[in-house]
Amino acid sequence: MTDAGIRTVDAYAYLAEEVGGCENVGFSKRDAYNFIQKEKRARIEIGDTII
Repeated sequence: MTDAGIRTVDAYAYLAEEVGGCENVGFSKRDAYNFIQKEKRARIEIGDTII
């Protein structure tokens, strides 16, 4: 979803709606943010950052 430009909060809200609430998603909103940030950092290659 993030590759399509959907914000993390919107993706989480969609998933929560589909499964009947946040308690049924299986992970917290914070977990979702952490996962997305980890994936973004993994995509950054040396030379893509400014030191």
